[in-house]
Amino acid sequence: MATGILSSREIGVVLDFLKEKVEGVLRIGVTGSYADNTETLKSDLDIVVDIRRDCVEEFRRVADEVKSFLIDDFMLPVDFILFHDIERKLEKEMVCACDKAEAELYYGMLSKVVWRNCEVSTSLNSNLKWSASTKGELPMGTDLYRKNRLVASFDAQGILTFIDEKNVPQIVKRTRSLEAFKLQRESDVTRTNMRYLRKLMGISSRNTRGALDKINGFSLFDTFWYQDQGGDLTWGQICLKKNDAFEVALTGREKDVSVFDDPRTPEHSNIGSYEKGWKPANGSWQLYKVGTPEQLWSEIFATRLLALKGVNVVRYWLDGSWVVCDNFVDQANDVCLEHYNSYGGQDTEESTVLRLPFLSDKNKRDLEIMYYCDALLMNFDRHDFNFGFLTQEDSCELSPLFDWNLCLFGHKYPDSFTRSLDPLIRGVLDAKIEPPFILTREEILDVYNAVQNETGLVINASGEQVARYLLSSQALLLAKHEVAENTPSNEFQKSR
Repeated sequence: MATGILSSREIGVVLDFLKEKVEGVLRIGVTGSYADNTETLKSDLDIVVDIRRDCVEEFRRVADEVKSFLIDDFMLPVDFILFHDIERKLEKEMVCACDKAEAELYYGMLSKVVWRNCEVSTSLNSNLKWSASTKGELPMGTDLYRKNRLVASFDAQGILTFIDEKNVPQIVKRTRSLEAFKLQRESDVTRTNMRYLRKLMGISSRNTRGALDKINGFSLFDTFWYQDQGGDLTWGQICLKKNDAFEVALTGREKDVSVFDDPRTPEHSNIGSYEKGWKPANGSWQLYKVGTPEQLWSEIFATRLLALKGVNVVRYWLDGSWVVCDNFVDQANDVCLEHYNSYGGQDTEESTVLRLPFLSDKNKRDLEIMYYCDALLMNFDRHDFNFGFLTQEDSCELSPLFDWNLCLFGHKYPDSFTRSLDPLIRGVLDAKIEPPFILTREEILDVYNAVQNETGLVINASGEQVARYLLSSQALLLAKHEVAENTPSNEFQKSR
């Protein structure tokens, strides 16, 4: 076998290539990207190359295979499968050339990725045969459940076996990855209060999987969870009924540190970038969320207005300084919320979403209504975790529309209270979405006054200004549709 030293420049070329091509693909629909750690990885890889020169040719050959793989399959929504495939190629080529210690060092450095300011260790790094054997332990697999039904199993190397494929989480069907499933449901450690909560519980903010593992992946948005293969836990045991961490998660203040002796809290799977907290209420749960006065007002006003027109939205109300909503996922009847990310990744353009092959005619119309409402209310925050489908047995329906805090004036006040043609409106027009309802000035003013009286929130927009803004938005959306001026305002309710 020919040998040679892979230069820092050559290593840099490979790493730069990987960084450029993988960025945006190795994500599960959240904001953030790889930190610029290329120089550190160059240095670490140089050390490995110097330690074992006879593996350089293998590394060069595998790097070429990786480049070819990325080029050939770049357009596929491979997510974590991509990284697993890279690891498996490296494992096959390198294990014979490295002793156990060097292999562990090599894979450990390769699989460290800085993402959303957290260290993400991939499954191969956490399940190294060499590491497990030196500790005298056998690597463990993981069983995946929907309530008390075993639906899939991953062996110690992350290989998936379907047991009840119909009831497997969509993200697992799409990626065949346990890591993707975990990453999708872990809480956002960019939230200050979540980092503080984990410190109080003695959990490293970098060890995000460790926090999720403490609740077996439980989430209040579905009935999926996991445990080690052969475990004897049941849904009744892992389904959380209380939350001692609510106040810390929401406000950053703790009443009694002793409550954190039990680290089991639904906050470990409370996703999203805004400070929030789950509170038990009336046998179910309510979600409290922090926001500016404009964000609180926008969320309440938008959903009240849309509910008036018959749109299926989550109802929000004010409680002190927070906006609150009920959990709309009926876990008791095995209903699961599967975010759009699970089906299609990050592309939420109308032209992509409305062509999903599994959509029924009703699904498509509900999605069209969502896009219309977003355009009407200037809601640009409809990313791939801000809508999804409620699944139960063989049914799949669009969930009630949620997260409206950045619509209207939640992000900023417009320069003028007259709307101009923008990408949101253009997207609806290009998709030829028929208007589902017609707003009147009187309806807008009535909802405005009701919200002001109920909440007392002060915003820098009068009822007339809000009405002018929404009616100008509506006029643009109706511009290319032949809609009679006397169309009844309750047309949408009748059609449903």
